[in-house]
Amino acid sequence: MFKRLGLILTVLFIYGCSDFVDAINNFQLPAWETEISFQVHEDVIRIAEEINDTLILAYDCQDTTMCDTSRGQIYMIELSKDIKTDSVGNLIKFEHQTLNFEQSIDDIELDPINQQESSEIGIIRLGSMASQEVTFFFNEIIPEDVVSENNVGSLITIPESQIQQQEQEVSFSNFDEAVVDSAEIKVKITNDMFITLGVPINIELRRSDDSIIDNISFNNLIPPDSNAEEILILEDTSLPGTIKVVVTGNTLGTNGQDHLLTQEDLNSSFNVNLTIEKMNVSSATAIIPEQQLNESINITLNQSSEDVSLESATVGNGEISISIVNEIPLGSQLTLDIP
Repeated sequence: MFKRLGLILTVLFIYGCSDFVDAINNFQLPAWETEISFQVHEDVIRIAEEINDTLILAYDCQDTTMCDTSRGQIYMIELSKDIKTDSVGNLIKFEHQTLNFEQSIDDIELDPINQQESSEIGIIRLGSMASQEVTFFFNEIIPEDVVSENNVGSLITIPESQIQQQEQEVSFSNFDEAVVDSAEIKVKITNDMFITLGVPINIELRRSDDSIIDNISFNNLIPPDSNAEEILILEDTSLPGTIKVVVTGNTLGTNGQDHLLTQEDLNSSFNVNLTIEKMNVSSATAIIPEQQLNESINITLNQSSEDVSLESATVGNGEISISIVNEIPLGSQLTLDIP
């Protein structure tokens, strides 16, 4: 009986010792898991708020993996944002971090714009013109039965009388024919005679067919060696380049005073001077001075990409084709300012 028990103990002991040996040969240190959490700095970057004109740069496109080299340049946006230092006690510390963000923008193409604008010159200003003058002589306006060369060297008294109608032509070199919208003509009479003119002295402007353009009257006396002026207003009428100046009216003569007549008196005269100070025409055969037409044109840009909302743009390259149609038979010089 003792022998059987000893055999059983021996077998159990040997079996237990083999597990122990295996544990020694495959020894492992103990291991466990735990979680550590802490708050790190959080910053939200909104690209739309960071973008400005200075951040958009143009680069020559040379890398076919990044862009289409046939377009010449690509546009890049560079953004940088500093994240402030965060720390957890003395154990963990995040130094300043720099975030670099790059976003490429494809070329924004604008649809072709075909916009027509027309401008009318409207009323044409002919500008200032040289004065034209006609002369009427004493021996033409006073009948010979009143005074003649036979009276030279004698004391005479010339009574008040009517002036015989006189007419002469004047020509303006600036135009041949004009349809006048508005005009101002200064009429000046200079009396170089020894008799008094007026009242009245009537001045008529006539066309070559004797149709009246307009007229004006001087209702104040014009004594010897003096002058008088009136302004003739023309509106909505045609005015030829050559017109007749017709003079009628009265003279007070020598005003009841005796006068020693000389040959110079017989050859004396009065002058009628015409000056076109302002003249606006709707059409004319004329020498037209420079006409200035200031007009602004706004062009709307329509981008081809629906992914981009275009508010303003700096044009890197492109073409503007301008076609000008001049519908008046005059040479024109056009100056365009593109801000």
